[in-house]
Amino acid sequence: MSRCGRCAHIFVALEVDIPRSMLHLWLRQNQFRYGMKKLSGLPKEESRRIRSYLIRYARARKEQEAGKVVIVFMDESYIHAGYCSKKTWYLAPSSSSVAPNRVRGSEKGKRLIIIHAMSKDGMIEMPAAESSDNLEEKVFTAAVVTDKLSAEGFEPEDYHDTLDGPKFIAWLRNRLIPTFQKKYGKK
Repeated sequence: MSRCGRCAHIFVALEVDIPRSMLHLWLRQNQFRYGMKKLSGLPKEESRRIRSYLIRYARARKEQEAGKVVIVFMDESYIHAGYCSKKTWYLAPSSSSVAPNRVRGSEKGKRLIIIHAMSKDGMIEMPAAESSDNLEEKVFTAAVVTDKLSAEGFEPEDYHDTLDGPKFIAWLRNRLIPTFQKKYGKK
């Protein structure tokens, strides 16, 4: 199959009609260049998985546009309580102030875990819902900001280890699903 044939296959699957010249323009505007391959690329299985995901996502988008479903995105992240950026935007000093851009911070201190979910309408939460770090408690917000998800006396190196399987299931059961159902019903 030619290179253009592969592109056409994806556009047909997504039911999108984009002229090749426009696609090439977008790629060039985003710093892509056309030339000889230097790396072997992804294994065939990975390429198939990515293509399959894109096709499923395009179908879900169509269902969402038809009002049948609501797509939800979630993320888990962290920040150290003492962290601050080395560079930032700041107001230039006036004659009466001294170096307003000086800050001190570190990556030490409590690690705050942040979990949330959002849809096309914004964050998944009910107005005036108060978040809690107790994942066994049913609260109508998907938001969790806490330093208490790690096991007592255990601070994992990788913050992804703080939200294990049972805690994730508790978050789904007691936060995301009830809030989603209250906001969107059975979609």
